[in-house]
Amino acid sequence: EIWKEGGHNACTDLLEVDGTLFCTFREADEHAGGTDGVIRVIRRKVDGTWESVAELTESDRDLRDPKLCLTPDGRIMLTCGASDYDGRNLRGLGSRVSFADSTTTEFQPVQPVMIDETIRSNRDWLWRVTWHDEIGYGVVYQAIGGETRAWLVTTPDGINYQVAGELEVGNGPNEVSLQFDEDDQLLALIRRDSDVAVLGRSTPPYEEWTFTRLPERLGGPHFIRWDDDSWLVCARQYHAEGPRTVLGRLGDDGAWNVMETLPSGGDTSYPGMVRDGNRVLISY
Repeated sequence: EIWKEGGHNACTDLLEVDGTLFCTFREADEHAGGTDGVIRVIRRKVDGTWESVAELTESDRDLRDPKLCLTPDGRIMLTCGASDYDGRNLRGLGSRVSFADSTTTEFQPVQPVMIDETIRSNRDWLWRVTWHDEIGYGVVYQAIGGETRAWLVTTPDGINYQVAGELEVGNGPNEVSLQFDEDDQLLALIRRDSDVAVLGRSTPPYEEWTFTRLPERLGGPHFIRWDDDSWLVCARQYHAEGPRTVLGRLGDDGAWNVMETLPSGGDTSYPGMVRDGNRVLISY
């Protein structure tokens, strides 16, 4: 346990910058409804304890699911969802971004993410941004009228996003983690609400995709390179006795096996993952 100041602390991410480890998550009193969520950023000190370096808020918006990355010019970038609730009724959803100098760690106030007007809606949720060759890649998913669509988008600055194409996998695609391999292939680990997870692959210019069905549903997934031909995945697995956060190995060929079940339960997963020499550090 690294933090327990909020009543409900959830949906984490990790980022290592020049030997300093940052963790972000949502603080609220429950998963949805109630008091609007705020985004907390904490930093690990030399003695191993943690200190708060930022609390990001927006009036009348529930900030959710923060993600961290490092921009090409060395700034810390935080993205999150911003839900507009009337009680438990979701009236609208957008995405926000904040930047911080990696040395001062002074985060700017959150500002709206600008989504390509050709796909823009009142249900735009930008999940995780991954930078590659000075371009940021992310997936925006939209749940509208009982149908969910997911779009690959790109950004030159972390604020403005242009649509690059649709991830046409069906059955409720939503949370997507993106990674690039050594050959510039783009991989997408895709959660689906009403079906098993999917691994997508695309080569430059990332306009056409192939998809491989995985053996099971995975919630809140994230993954990083494990070895020359596989990835380490952290995600929610749906056990008969309830959800658990698991670590699994996902081969480049789509082969999947669970390596470890972590102490967990309930609305679990939403991990951050950082390589630390011969270790992997995971928050969840």
